[in-house]
Amino acid sequence: MNYSLQYKVYRRPFQNVLETARGPWRIREGIVLRLKDAQEKVGFGEVAPIEDFGTESLADAEAFLKSLQGTWDGKIPGKLPCSAFGLGCAEGWINDRFNTITATLETAALLPAGERAVAVMDEKLAAGFRTFKWKMGVGDPDSEKNIAATLAGRGTLRLDANGGLDIKQTKDWLGFLDTLPGVEYLEQPLPRGRWRECLPLNGQFKTPIALDEDAAEAHDWPGPLVIKPALAGNIPATTNMDSIYSSALETSIGKEAALRLAMYCTRAIGFGVRELFPEDGLDLHDAGPRINVGTIGTPEMKEIWERI
Repeated sequence: MNYSLQYKVYRRPFQNVLETARGPWRIREGIVLRLKDAQEKVGFGEVAPIEDFGTESLADAEAFLKSLQGTWDGKIPGKLPCSAFGLGCAEGWINDRFNTITATLETAALLPAGERAVAVMDEKLAAGFRTFKWKMGVGDPDSEKNIAATLAGRGTLRLDANGGLDIKQTKDWLGFLDTLPGVEYLEQPLPRGRWRECLPLNGQFKTPIALDEDAAEAHDWPGPLVIKPALAGNIPATTNMDSIYSSALETSIGKEAALRLAMYCTRAIGFGVRELFPEDGLDLHDAGPRINVGTIGTPEMKEIWERI
């Protein structure tokens, strides 16, 4: 089936610069798209690339959509995972593949890098959050260990290195985290592509290693995988049963589809990110600590489309 296609590029500045081990991130850019079939039925999707995860670039995605010249024949682009996700979701809404559901999912709160994490954790605890993800690997290791020790035990703590460690630092951190209460895992310690170097560490330490940037490639990884559906292609799937579904910092157009794929995740999902952005009307979901699935449909997506 052929669909008429329109798309818009968005640019969302973060409320505060998002500090990661890869450097500062100031603006989230992406694309929302709209498909329409011969019966005038409409579906929306989102293309939200993050090149550090091995996806296409925003420029590649836009060039591909432009090349379609306003018509899509239903063929999913194999080497453009974010474009595939956006088109697949839009077609899914048209063809009623997203069933009417209502569910409530527990979500983790994202803590900023550095000492500010302690004050933000206090606020999030008061709001009812019990699981926290902290961006580390940004500052002095000794100072960061002191911060981690302060954060640990007040809730379930996930530490995200964003590939900023080497193997020696990874072992050092795992040994240290083994002494702290309530640490769920150390996420993506080594740069993308080097996950096999972590395989011998499984079983040596009490603290598990979770993979994020490498999740799409590490098919035989024995530990947790962080799955960002918006980056994973048309049919985000994994044989790893210990998965944590997570936001790619998309608008509610992409988030609603991602949340529906996260429905049966047994751990707290990683979608507590709404407050990273100013109130721009592009995220209509709850901020957490629990997010309702099934509250966003075509009317709400149309509202977001018209705001961009």
